[in-house]
Amino acid sequence: MTETTTSAAEDLTKGGGVPGFEGFDFIEVDDLSEEEEEVYAHEHPIEPEYWEKLAKVKEGDIVSGTVVEIDKDSVLIDIGFKSEGYVGLDEFSDRGKNLAVGEEVEVYVESFEDEEGRVVLSKDMANKIRIWTNIADAYENDTVIKGTVVAKIKGG
Repeated sequence: MTETTTSAAEDLTKGGGVPGFEGFDFIEVDDLSEEEEEVYAHEHPIEPEYWEKLAKVKEGDIVSGTVVEIDKDSVLIDIGFKSEGYVGLDEFSDRGKNLAVGEEVEVYVESFEDEEGRVVLSKDMANKIRIWTNIADAYENDTVIKGTVVAKIKGG
């Protein structure tokens, strides 16, 4: 009986080493011709809604997302992008005690990818931008904003 050996790369392209995918043939997209890419894309379409969402979301936007998971330090939020993003619980009022999975929240998209491939989101920045937008709108529309004085600064 002869024993055949394969490299790790060959093993992975045949699904080896990937639980549940043994026997599947994986392809390197970079190795495809333009014609083969078109055929592959036609046979494996990605939902148009996904592409539309990707095209609309930009870094620096405030978007609505859904709370997917809450752990002791952070909240995982799905904004409909290729991956979810974490927001620290300290960015939520009452450290997220009234927050529930499935709830919609507004977050600021800082960047699309961190070192771990996740979207970088900020609830705090979304709140600050929203407040300043409301103040600017009130100024432009000559509207009175009611508020409470919380501190006095000498000379300022």
